[in-house]
Amino acid sequence: MFNDDTLAGLAAALRSASPNREAPILSFNAGGTLPPFVFLHGDFMGGGFYSRALAHWLGPDQPVLIVHLHGLVEASVPPTIEAMAADRIHSLRAMRPHGPYVLGGHCNDAFVAFEMARQLRAAGEAVPLVILIEAREPRDGAAGDGAAGAEAWWLWMPREPCAS
Repeated sequence: MFNDDTLAGLAAALRSASPNREAPILSFNAGGTLPPFVFLHGDFMGGGFYSRALAHWLGPDQPVLIVHLHGLVEASVPPTIEAMAADRIHSLRAMRPHGPYVLGGHCNDAFVAFEMARQLRAAGEAVPLVILIEAREPRDGAAGDGAAGAEAWWLWMPREPCAS
């Protein structure tokens, strides 16, 4: 994936990910024709670097919007998952005002992705799929109607707990 596997080459690849490294959402494969995959990486320790490889492997026709978790690029963290979702929806809509939106989230950010799907659907937007990775599935109807109407895939790979 990298043309230069030196430390300097890796640093250059990180810098080239987005013209604005402080933005909460980075865009990859912007010229693709499919609905964008909006992925909340949930990687506080590594900054979501693996997401660049994800965008590469999904291919050039699949736009990917990588959403940083709160606290990674800004100092303030909203007090609730609902508020986190609303904040990231505001940033998402600044880039892409209307859906359809395909959402995904890893670890604790999976809960934010799920709540984003709920809020977007409540606003009349199409959210056909939500992919939640290493997040516990709500028990006993705890999610309510959640992202009703969206197909949700729960992927759990038991290992050490998420770092975020």
